[in-house]
Amino acid sequence: AWQDDGGDGGSAAGGAAPPRRRFVRRMQEGRLFGEMAMLWSMRRTASVFAKGRCELGKLTREVYQNLVAHHMRSQRDRREKILRKVPLLETLSDAQIEQLADTVKVRVVAPGETVIRQGDKGHEVFFVLAGECVATAETGTDSESMDTQEIGRYPKGTMFGEQALLERRRQAATVAAAP
Repeated sequence: AWQDDGGDGGSAAGGAAPPRRRFVRRMQEGRLFGEMAMLWSMRRTASVFAKGRCELGKLTREVYQNLVAHHMRSQRDRREKILRKVPLLETLSDAQIEQLADTVKVRVVAPGETVIRQGDKGHEVFFVLAGECVATAETGTDSESMDTQEIGRYPKGTMFGEQALLERRRQAATVAAAP
């Protein structure tokens, strides 16, 4: 990739000097370039020249936008299909399920990562879109008598956190992504 260093583009015979170019970086196989200009309609800031034989793939803005739109529709359809299987939501209309699928925020959690903690206020409900979560509850009053037990599992297509949310109470268990 080369970048113009200035000059005003005139001729060398009596006019201004042509723009000078400086080497910026060598582009390796698999490297993407031109994405900022394509995505944001920005002016290109560098030129790319092939040093030898080169095979390129080209992606237009229209094709990229269609791919993104298709991916978003596929993800929404996946969420909608899962939400339709949640028993608590079976009384919702198709339009309500579609609206819910559009507004659900996807959160990816690492294995063992806590999603809700026992004793916290319930402000959210979670739908398991992929994987599995494990619910544990602590019993006992002090560190010597404290015991943690697994009390349930939430596979794909189930939900948790709804009781604390609907009844305005604290979480009865800690729920984490299954290890």
